[in-house]
Amino acid sequence: MTSILLAGCTSGTGASGNLDSVGAERGRLVAETTARLSADEGGRVMLKAIEAHGGLEAWFRTRSSVSLWEYHQLPAGRSFTSRLMGERSGQRVYQELQYFDSAGAKRGSGRFGWNGKEGWLEMEGAISRADRLRHRAAATFYLERVPFVFALQNIHYELLQPEDLDGAPNDRIRISISGGVGDARFIVYIDQLTGRVSAVRYAFPTESPETGIDSLRSGLLRYQEFFTVDGLTLPTRMTLYPVRNEVPGDATYEAVCREITFRESFDQSSLERPEGAILLSENDVQ
Repeated sequence: MTSILLAGCTSGTGASGNLDSVGAERGRLVAETTARLSADEGGRVMLKAIEAHGGLEAWFRTRSSVSLWEYHQLPAGRSFTSRLMGERSGQRVYQELQYFDSAGAKRGSGRFGWNGKEGWLEMEGAISRADRLRHRAAATFYLERVPFVFALQNIHYELLQPEDLDGAPNDRIRISISGGVGDARFIVYIDQLTGRVSAVRYAFPTESPETGIDSLRSGLLRYQEFFTVDGLTLPTRMTLYPVRNEVPGDATYEAVCREITFRESFDQSSLERPEGAILLSENDVQ
């Protein structure tokens, strides 16, 4: 099991009237989200998966989250760390990236801020192009917070035919997300036995070593080593397998969660654009 620092969300202190108001608002969100997901077959299957991971009540107790993940290129190669802070709604996101070579020496860094409509991008050192970092920031928010982020608004669910993963039958749901951090599409695999999300298929950015041209490649991200904190059951390890001709190949990346907390409030000052940062519009974040 990965060694990980966990911290739970807290409701804070205050007058009983304020607590009653918070509880009523949480109840309203749970009821509205349950009704929205229950409106179609794909949403109902996703709702069961969310319940298997702790449920909407636990999720709506949180306001924001901060996570630290280490991503390693396989078999042995470059790596980067991702510290990502995001509101539960997905409207405001801040990410810090540190890039390292195969020997562990730092080779660059990047920062990304997004307020739901516009944002900025800052890069230093020998790192990938801007569009690659924009895509990574958008996708990372969703992939590190599966399955609860799939209860956000502006999400559409389509139930697909079941498929086996390692001999285990999985339900599959095609997820389309519009607005928020950026448009995105995923196929979510849900283990029929445990009810948990076992994998997500999505398009990730890659760069050709021959031409240097960026493109999107399909990959299957497997989730492992789940933990539970404050009622939320989340993975601490993710492994990426590129998919070619509908067949997953050898793993190319592995990510390990080093820290996650639901205790910190979102730091609004982190979204202030640094001097020299690239200004982004909603159309830039894909």
